[in-house]
Amino acid sequence: MVEKTADMLFSEQGLTVTLREIEPVARQLLSYYDDLKRLSTEMGRFEERYGLSSDEFYAKWENGQLGDNTDFFEWFAYYDTYRRLVGKIHRQGKELHDLLPDLISFSPERAPARMEAH
Repeated sequence: MVEKTADMLFSEQGLTVTLREIEPVARQLLSYYDDLKRLSTEMGRFEERYGLSSDEFYAKWENGQLGDNTDFFEWFAYYDTYRRLVGKIHRQGKELHDLLPDLISFSPERAPARMEAH
């Protein structure tokens, strides 16, 4: 009985969500955010060195306005990985939102372009 109560998180209108269902999604989101912080720190180093935001860098990179500097390839890899992780967070957030429609709200439109590293 106690296990069943502890396992049950939300039940309404025939929808039942358990902690066991939410935990993997939440853990994955936390992992993604840790990765974003690390990537943000790395991109910040390039931003300082070259006086460009990562978004500005990417636009110039895509338009062929930058040379073949090794730093630019590394910066691009960080930026590309960062963007992919943001997409994964949006999808995981939606999955969590779908599990808990009345308890959580996640709006990808409100997500910052780049998280600040702490």
